[in-house]
Amino acid sequence: MADVTPRAHITHACDGTLVLVDPDASALFEALGKDACKRLLAANAERVEHFAERARGRDDVCFVLLDVDDARGAALADVLMPGHDWQQYRDRGETPIARGLATLGGMVGVLEQIQEGLAYAWMFCGDDDLPVVVMTEGAVLVTQHRRASS
Repeated sequence: MADVTPRAHITHACDGTLVLVDPDASALFEALGKDACKRLLAANAERVEHFAERARGRDDVCFVLLDVDDARGAALADVLMPGHDWQQYRDRGETPIARGLATLGGMVGVLEQIQEGLAYAWMFCGDDDLPVVVMTEGAVLVTQHRRASS
C-alpha cells in the first residue's frame, strides 16, 4: 500500500505566525509559472529573433524578457532600465514587458542570488545559442534560443 501520509504541514514562522508548508502545491505553482514563462517567450518570438541577430558573434550577452508587473521582473527592469515609464503601457491596457540584451555575467550573478544553480542551463550554450531569461507570474525560466542560420 502506498504511503498516504500528508506532506503538507503547518509550522510557525520566526514571528510566531502560522505557515502552511505544502511541497506539492509549491511544485504545481512552479510548473504553472514555467508554463507562463514559455507562453510569454512564444508570444515574443519575433523580438527574441531580433535581439538574437543583434547579439550574433557576442558571447557576453543574454536576452532578458521581463514582465514588469511581476515582482522579480520589476526589480530587474528597474536595474536594467532605470527611470523608464512603465505606466504608459498600463494606461494603454498593455502589460509592461522589458525586452533586451544584458551582460551575461551580470545576469548569472542575479540568477544565482535567486536560486543557486539557476544559470546552469547556460553552461551548454553553443556558438549559435543565445542565453535567455524570462520572468513572469513569480517564476523564472532560464533557457537558450537557437539563432537562425545566416
